[in-house]
Amino acid sequence: MIPTKIKGNNDMPDFKSRKIALNIMLFVLLISLMIVLFGDKLFEIERDFEIKNKIFCGFLAFFYLALLGDTYFTKRRMEAKEKIKVPNEFKVFAFKQNLHILLYTFALLFDIFLIISGKARSSGIVGIIFSIALLIFLPYFIYNMIKRRYYSLEVKSKNIKIFFKNEEIGSFEIKNISLVKFFGIGVFFKKRGFSRKRNGGYPIMKIYAYGIDAIEIPLTLRDYWLLKSYFKRYRVNLDDTYVE
Repeated sequence: MIPTKIKGNNDMPDFKSRKIALNIMLFVLLISLMIVLFGDKLFEIERDFEIKNKIFCGFLAFFYLALLGDTYFTKRRMEAKEKIKVPNEFKVFAFKQNLHILLYTFALLFDIFLIISGKARSSGIVGIIFSIALLIFLPYFIYNMIKRRYYSLEVKSKNIKIFFKNEEIGSFEIKNISLVKFFGIGVFFKKRGFSRKRNGGYPIMKIYAYGIDAIEIPLTLRDYWLLKSYFKRYRVNLDDTYVE
């Protein structure tokens, strides 16, 4: 068996830095709030400064609550991740991607409307090319998302069966896997010397195994944790660029 190689996704959230940032934001927010509530009673405040301070206070409160909420849910997610145990037998069903299919479909219909109404033509050659490109690629993306939602896996110890619309289309042993990739959808950014990809809320797994075509399946976050732990158990070669 090939030794385990795991690229990326090994960073833990820096809760210490978050706590410091939250304390600083709370301190500044309290001062700003005190000025809003009692500033005019303690000293003279210009009207322009008062308005700007209220706006600043509102924005700061929003970012403070956003960071506080993200920290809370990140801790809960990590606790849930720690509780994941890999059984000898389990099934994994593809994430349905309903919201993304709906958004892409809406974008496609809007693009068709622009073309039919002539609004794309009025935008010049760039608008026409962009609309035609969307008309070609959006149906391809929608088709792939609809197709992938019908995949499922059945894992029994070192054997994996692949199903499409509940019909078995292939199976292989864990030793026949050459590579498993986990990635997301979105923009690229650099971190600690390697590329990562900020996803749209769910991971995608792609399995390369001898004797079968590569299988690409969207996953829930829990199934991502489960399958990653399963493949690590058997020292499968992993390439993980998904960002939780």
